[in-house]
Amino acid sequence: MKKNIGVFTALFGVVTYLLYGLLFLNFNETPSGLIAIGVIFLYLINILSFKIFHHYAIFWIIGTIIHFLAISLIHVSLGGFAQSGMIILYLFVVPVQTIISYKPGYGITAFMAGAIIIIILAYLLPDYLRNSNNIPTAVITALFVANSLGITMYMSLGVLYFVWRNNILTADLNSERDELKVRNTIIENELSMARKIQEQLIPSESPTDFIDFLYKPMEQVGGDFFDFITFPDSDKIGIFLSDVSGHGVPAAFITSMIKTTILQSGDQIESPSELLLYINQMLQEQTAGNFITAFYGIYNPATKTIIYANAGHPQPYIITSENVTRLKKGKNTAIAIFPNVFLEKSNKAYVNFEDKLPEGSKLLLYTDGLTETCPINNQEPFFENANMLDIFKEFHNNKCDSFLKNLYIKFADFRGGESFEDDVCIICLDAN
Repeated sequence: MKKNIGVFTALFGVVTYLLYGLLFLNFNETPSGLIAIGVIFLYLINILSFKIFHHYAIFWIIGTIIHFLAISLIHVSLGGFAQSGMIILYLFVVPVQTIISYKPGYGITAFMAGAIIIIILAYLLPDYLRNSNNIPTAVITALFVANSLGITMYMSLGVLYFVWRNNILTADLNSERDELKVRNTIIENELSMARKIQEQLIPSESPTDFIDFLYKPMEQVGGDFFDFITFPDSDKIGIFLSDVSGHGVPAAFITSMIKTTILQSGDQIESPSELLLYINQMLQEQTAGNFITAFYGIYNPATKTIIYANAGHPQPYIITSENVTRLKKGKNTAIAIFPNVFLEKSNKAYVNFEDKLPEGSKLLLYTDGLTETCPINNQEPFFENANMLDIFKEFHNNKCDSFLKNLYIKFADFRGGESFEDDVCIICLDAN
């Protein structure tokens, strides 16, 4: 469409300047007539180049330059009136085009008022500023108005072209924005579905009243995973806790792999070290460079003993009324870094350890989202370096569910809100 308008405008200019040239030659204004006819060839060359290169912006700029140059030369050759009139025209034609582009009614009104003023000036100017006597003033006025309309047309086409291009770009941006909204909606729906699926992978309730848990993923899905394992004909309870490096969907996907591996582990689930070795074997070169820290312990409530193995995970806290300590044995290399053969040759294979929990104590398992959280507006200190241990002791006498609720309130107060930079998972066991 814009190409056809551009070519039509140029052809209109050819016809116009042909008429100008013949008119000037008829009134014996040979210089002006030859200039007008020469402009015709420039127009034809511009049209030809446009047909070859199809570059509308360059076509319009060259056409406008030709038009302004031709009018200026013609009016200079005709005399002072035209020069004075053109100066006035140049002063108002450009802003008028901008107005026309956005407010046509105002622009047309302003242009008509300006044209009337120029026509009046044509008759009020003194004789020494008028054109040569070969062409009547009425004819010059008509030519001047025609030239004004010509300039207006070219300027309008130029401005409208760039407005058109801007509208195209705006439309493209709006279209891309709408596509992003649709994609974002799809992603949000898929993340919501992924969250529901992940919620099915972790326990919805505690297996006993002396164990409770708290899980807060930083995003809709997270990389922290935990599970409780019960054994037939036994009061023993297995507690598995892991933390995948990274966040979001990739980490959540790996947690589903961990869950599947645990379900397929068979008798190895009865030994913490053997389960960790099995998971390490199954996930080798399957996690796209991510690693997993994990702790697996089997607690016997009758003897208050726990058999455990640790794959690079933070050691659980033992909380008593007097102090807060940690399990000190068995921390080893994270999962999915080295194959089992390497671990065994380097004497770093996972090994079972056993500890007895003090009467009335608590065992607190956690991921580093708890200990390494810092205030929102400050990068230090970490929660574990602030008053975390004092909070442990403050609520030591509370049952595990109440302990976790009060701990989370203090934790969120320390953070300054409930938006966290990492997943938070805490499991509390009462050794009563």
